[in-house]
Amino acid sequence: MLASQCTSEWVALPPQPILFGFFQFIYLTNRSIDEFKRNILPDFVCFDSERCPGLLQFIVVSNFNNGLTCCHRDDLPDEISNKEVTSFYQIENVFQSLVQRCLTIGREYSCSDSSLFYCSKSMKCISYHRLVDGIQDCFFGEDESYSACSLNNSNRFICASDSAKCLSLVAVGNGIQDCPFGEDDPYIYMAAEYTQVTYSKFCDGSLYGPYINNDYVDEMYCEYWPCNTPYTRCDGYWSCMNGIDELNCPFNSCPLNHHACHSYWLENFICLPFEHLYDEISNNCSFDGTPLKRHVYFDNETKTNKNDMLAWYSNTCITLDKLCHSTFLQSNNSEETLLTCYYSSYHSSPDEITKYNGEYLCDQFWSNPGEYQGQVFSTSYLGFIPPTLTIPVIKPTVTINLEVPKTYHIDITLNQYCHRGIFLRFGSNEEKKCLCPPSSFGDRCQWQSQRVSLTLQLNFRSVTRKRAVFQVIVMLIDEDGHIAPNIEQLTFVPARDCGMKYNLYLLYPDRPKDSSKNYSVHIDVFDRLTLNHHVSWHLSIPYSFLPVNRLVARLTIPDQIQFEDCSLDCGSHGRCRRYDNKKMLFYCQCDSGYSGLNCNQSHQCSCTNDARCLASTHCLCPLHRFGRYCFLEHIACQLNKSPCQNQGLCVPGDTRWTLKEFICLCRDGYTGSTCENITNRIEIKLEHHLLETISSLAIHLITMFTSKKHERVTLFKKIPINQDTITVHIENPFHIVLAELFNHTYYRLILREVFIPSESIHVSLKSNQRCPSINELGNETWSKLPLWHRGKYYPLLCRQNSLLACFYDDTLICICDSYRFANCFEFNHSMIYNCQNSNICENNGQCHVNNETCPTMLICTCPACFYGTKCQLSTRGFILSLESILGYHIKPYVSFRQQSISVKVTIAINAVTFIISIISNLLSIMTFRMKETRKVGCGLYILTSSIISLCIILLLTIKIWYLLLSQMAFIHNRILLKFFCVFTDGTLRILSASYDWLNACVSIERLLTVRKGAIFNKEKSRKISKRVIFIILLLTTLTHLHDPLHRRLTDDFDIDEKRTWCFVQYSSLLDQFNSAIVFLHILMPLSINMIAVIIMIVLIVHARSNVQPHKSIYVHFRQQLNHHKNVLITSSLLVLLSLPRLIIPFFTKCMKTPRSPFLFLIGYFISYIPTMLTFLIFVLPSKTYIGSFRKAMNTTKCCRR
Repeated sequence: MLASQCTSEWVALPPQPILFGFFQFIYLTNRSIDEFKRNILPDFVCFDSERCPGLLQFIVVSNFNNGLTCCHRDDLPDEISNKEVTSFYQIENVFQSLVQRCLTIGREYSCSDSSLFYCSKSMKCISYHRLVDGIQDCFFGEDESYSACSLNNSNRFICASDSAKCLSLVAVGNGIQDCPFGEDDPYIYMAAEYTQVTYSKFCDGSLYGPYINNDYVDEMYCEYWPCNTPYTRCDGYWSCMNGIDELNCPFNSCPLNHHACHSYWLENFICLPFEHLYDEISNNCSFDGTPLKRHVYFDNETKTNKNDMLAWYSNTCITLDKLCHSTFLQSNNSEETLLTCYYSSYHSSPDEITKYNGEYLCDQFWSNPGEYQGQVFSTSYLGFIPPTLTIPVIKPTVTINLEVPKTYHIDITLNQYCHRGIFLRFGSNEEKKCLCPPSSFGDRCQWQSQRVSLTLQLNFRSVTRKRAVFQVIVMLIDEDGHIAPNIEQLTFVPARDCGMKYNLYLLYPDRPKDSSKNYSVHIDVFDRLTLNHHVSWHLSIPYSFLPVNRLVARLTIPDQIQFEDCSLDCGSHGRCRRYDNKKMLFYCQCDSGYSGLNCNQSHQCSCTNDARCLASTHCLCPLHRFGRYCFLEHIACQLNKSPCQNQGLCVPGDTRWTLKEFICLCRDGYTGSTCENITNRIEIKLEHHLLETISSLAIHLITMFTSKKHERVTLFKKIPINQDTITVHIENPFHIVLAELFNHTYYRLILREVFIPSESIHVSLKSNQRCPSINELGNETWSKLPLWHRGKYYPLLCRQNSLLACFYDDTLICICDSYRFANCFEFNHSMIYNCQNSNICENNGQCHVNNETCPTMLICTCPACFYGTKCQLSTRGFILSLESILGYHIKPYVSFRQQSISVKVTIAINAVTFIISIISNLLSIMTFRMKETRKVGCGLYILTSSIISLCIILLLTIKIWYLLLSQMAFIHNRILLKFFCVFTDGTLRILSASYDWLNACVSIERLLTVRKGAIFNKEKSRKISKRVIFIILLLTTLTHLHDPLHRRLTDDFDIDEKRTWCFVQYSSLLDQFNSAIVFLHILMPLSINMIAVIIMIVLIVHARSNVQPHKSIYVHFRQQLNHHKNVLITSSLLVLLSLPRLIIPFFTKCMKTPRSPFLFLIGYFISYIPTMLTFLIFVLPSKTYIGSFRKAMNTTKCCRR
């Protein structure tokens, strides 16, 4: 008895009524202990009647003089009093109903606050915000039955199926259907959760997922759904009434075209031929929703009159209208039914199979589902598009009995001896020993090591490197640069270790640690193939006073090595380096044999010659070696005997676990565990009209799996210039290949029911392969239906459109297979292309990864007017560079004969312009060497511009050939490339601007000559012109000085091409300054020339009309045009030849694609035409200059004699 342990008559638990928020339990001490064990419910339940008035009307009050209201257990509602509870964990569920009564029943007669809602039956006040929120706050449900639409609250959800029901937003998406058709929940929920109703679960006869009005949505609206689909085929369930979907399945043991039938009486299976099975045609069919009772007979031609029987073999589909003499249910389309058997909700399996004479055969047809049951996506009937020479045979899975490894019994009690270590017995006397992990020490691993616990995750994404191998060195260092002896080394292979998390223990050098020293974590990354340093990181230890510090870091290894200058003095045996994650923190990277903060401490290096010495006792080994001093060679990856074929790179596994494991990193074109297979090669030919609009193509590879979601890999390929074919090498298996152009324009390229390794596929991207949106195929009414409803009509789209290859909606892409069934899979159309927050693309370029799960490669697709691997190069501005116009047309490592037509045309134009310019400018220089031509400043201007023109054409020729040879990869010297990059472009801009201004000066001087007439001072003009020429050269140089200072070489390497560009990049402010300067140097000389011509004509006509007033203005105008035609022609030609430089960039904005360069090439060379026509523009129209030219020629002839 409990009384033997307690002196009082009863015991209260807990002391106050706080159990479950309201209750106190009273236990009488006269109960036996056995009775208490059988049922631990209290004898009495007490509560505060003020806090829980809702229970008073249901109980009989008992008094315990404890100030609470109590009642006996038997007076509680039956759901509690009749319960037997043996555990305190069950009491909460038992008392849940009482708690609900306390929470939802009050005794208020009205609400004093107008913002509160009064529950009249439950006598409780609640906030109006809690009305119709899916949670019953009033016991009798007044809050949920209230018409909340009368509140006129815009933040409420209005049910489409009942506009009089307005839900609180709390009730939307809570997994409970509050609207009549459940539109507040299932649609979003099904789309978000893959475990809900998937497309493969539609109309398969099994009830799955959410339901509406007690009907499961996956089995609704199935009248146009075929019964024999890739998902019902061989799933073990008869979806078609004649079982055609389960006939000839690979896992059934019956012969071809036989159904297996199970007999419960005989407990065996018999095989019945399909051609001898018949259904009895019924005269008594009811269509009230109950399944039809079918009578199936087996008859092997013994019955001659079969008018009352429906033969299975002669009917493609067994339908209810064929089984019944009734017109209640007819087929949707008699002609279509011959091709497609529709799923029927009235479907029923035969109860018994007999012979026609009534002899029993079996009870139920049976099919083994094998591996086909519950597939997420099936590739059956996809077909092989484009056709392959040999169709592979799908072989059934073969079960291999592997030898079960031997297991050893471990005494768990002995493990406790070593705490966190591993127990073992040592020596002949089996002495107890413990192997401790780094986190513990002591003879029984009973002490914790003072340490830094580091969890490290590494990422590497490249645009060029597919076979990267890194060695990561993690060390603990103090402020004096001393390295703790416990260094951790990791071999990181991005293709293998994607997403890997490394848990490392870095032990302090002293035990206990020296509290006067500040430690930090230093991480070095080396290229394992070359042993060159790649990058370093620094991790601070925030709470150094703690014995154990935990650090977590996710670090990204940069694609290219970036060494920036820093000021730390590292002596002659080290180099100053910046930490990648802390740019303002420097350190010294020491040569082998040296260490310390400034690399001033020497030590003896004991590593092998081909290794790198990190410290006196640590070495960085080449890939084929390991060990403390790198003297051991890997068994798996020997230097001269690699298991990897076709020049694959052998990377050994972690030597701490195994010496035999390895992986092979294959070069392009090969795949397999040892690179033994050739990768699948796909050649995609594009139509000509597409080449003008796109510069890259997204290729989606879809790989299907039996029991899990498909995998999507997206590759982005740049379309080579002057080519209409893209070649893609595929390493991973695939079943569907889609091409995406832009704005969700999809094309179906390849279908494979079974992946065929090492296949070469040639396919054309044609308009009949385009996948339209369902908005283009269906009307607006059903296209706006939820997926579980409209998806039931998708097979109908394929059957009604015989040429339709595929289509898509908001969440799916559907393929019309060989049986015209719409086979659909999930597809994310709104993928964010930011390379998982590692976007390297500039100027709003989209960054893409090669794999969503484990990305290792990056590629940028650039917007219009930008190009380059990172979209870092631009074609905007008034002066287009020759690199952006012609660069991509130059094929690297190809001879001149094989270059594109645009390159050959450029060389031809340059040759012609070079010859013409040399002749023209030499003749001009000869002319203006004569003293009579230089008596005025105009002659000096033209002489200087002739010399500048000669320099311009020489530099232009050098630039063109430098660009050609560098892009053809004939020039590799970086110093020479940098010199040509800075010198040619910058000097060309200065000379071109100077030439334009000198021509403007010629126009100004001619205008002054006309204006002043006879009083024009030639000597003064000559002196001023010398100063003006100097000022022009000085100002143009100063205003263009920023160009050579900001020019640099940029390596534009990707997986397909490796180019080096001469590139100039400005800050936003400097870019505005540069645009203004360019605009000024083009527009101002042009405007001066135009204005000077107009003013000159006006002045001359005005002067002549004053002298000869009897003549009309028109006559004067004609006379002056004829008299000064040389001046007018010169100025007009300069204006006309300068206009294209402004017009082409102004109207085109930029060069959107380098595929059509000829317009920009014309504009580029037109800007240099004035420089090669100096003789034609200035000398030939002038009688004075022609005379000087002839005199110069005669002088030259005399000198030769």
